[in-house]
Amino acid sequence: MHLIAKLSIYNLNYDIDILFDKLCIIGQSGYGKSTLLKCIHNIIKYQGFISINNKKHYKTMLMNQDSKLFDDTVYNNLIKIQKIFNCIDKDLIYKYLNDLQVSHLINTHVSSLSGGEYQRICIIRTLINKDIDCLLLDEPASALDLQSTIILNNILGQYDKPIIYITHNLNLTFGNIIDISSLLT
Repeated sequence: MHLIAKLSIYNLNYDIDILFDKLCIIGQSGYGKSTLLKCIHNIIKYQGFISINNKKHYKTMLMNQDSKLFDDTVYNNLIKIQKIFNCIDKDLIYKYLNDLQVSHLINTHVSSLSGGEYQRICIIRTLINKDIDCLLLDEPASALDLQSTIILNNILGQYDKPIIYITHNLNLTFGNIIDISSLLT
């Protein structure tokens, strides 16, 4: 994947030209890592341009630090998101439920989940949308224990789409690792 971005937002100016399959962005808090992902996902306005593989119009799926689930069961949350994107694949849902060791929660209401369980369901909901050009993850392991982080690391390493992710957790670093300060001009 080829990401090119020259953009300005707030007091931040980015100059990016990088080839990657998996891109990990690390760096200090307040340097605009989450803002950059939101710009790539096109949910906040910026000045400049962003292209992925020389396309200005591309499909991304973003998991924010504060992703929310529907007020429903785990299963219905996962089916609803696939219906929204018209790509229902129950086998894929069960694969990730098993991989992230939460299959026993399939009929559980999301209000009963622990923080780590909730985050794993948010991760699954993000991973099951395959009709994208790039997956964007903002601190996907922030509520996970070490074992779950290692499992997630393996899943993301095998994921068949390009990924841009932000982490402060150095246990979840793979692919091209870049410090956000090197992207600022």
